[in-house]
Amino acid sequence: KILSWLSPVLFEARQRQLQELHEAGTGSWLPDHATFERWKSEKGSRLWCSGIPGAGKTFMASLVIKTLQHSDIPVVFIFADYKDHSMHTSLDLLSSITRQLAMHCPAVIDLVYPKYENQLAHSTAEDNAATRLHRLYVVIDALDEIPSTEESRGSDVRTELMSALVQLDYVSIFCTTRPHIDSSLYFQSPLQLHIEAKDSDLRLFLEARMSSASRLSRILSKDRYLKEDIITTITKKASGM
Repeated sequence: KILSWLSPVLFEARQRQLQELHEAGTGSWLPDHATFERWKSEKGSRLWCSGIPGAGKTFMASLVIKTLQHSDIPVVFIFADYKDHSMHTSLDLLSSITRQLAMHCPAVIDLVYPKYENQLAHSTAEDNAATRLHRLYVVIDALDEIPSTEESRGSDVRTELMSALVQLDYVSIFCTTRPHIDSSLYFQSPLQLHIEAKDSDLRLFLEARMSSASRLSRILSKDRYLKEDIITTITKKASGM
């Protein structure tokens, strides 16, 4: 009940869905990248990952979350979607982060329980929860899809969210976004990576799909060159998507 009171916004189901769809072996270049390793190891670091639509940013964010979940440091995450009206205020998103923290850290429940018991607003729960943490990873996918205006108050939800997070010097923030968003609006000199579909990832994906399609697999088994021609042609035309 306390978790539902904190926030009805659930991103865990989206993460499970993405992991079910993820093709094993694809995207491994990012967690293995020296820039990512540096971001992961530095307290309060920021990593800005931009890429064109279709480059696989959401799958990469999901892979990053999975990678970070193997560490001892809590990780919370947001999968933004401009069509989802449940995340149209910064409080919606911060409350979801607090809910995820409560699932990681039982001590957070102790902090918010008095507010829940008295049915008080939980707008400061995030600040209270922060006092119990030494490090935290925050992964935000599709930052560009977080509303830049909030009709009810005319405020900038994206800026409010990022401003609240960057004030916490123990929080390491990982963002994916389309290229048109300027990182300097939210961060000072962040680490940066460009996300695009790698040829090796496309090859793994295509080979897996070809193998799982029984009819196509039978056709390709009769011509050992056809499979390679298809993969090569699609990879060349993909242009990072």
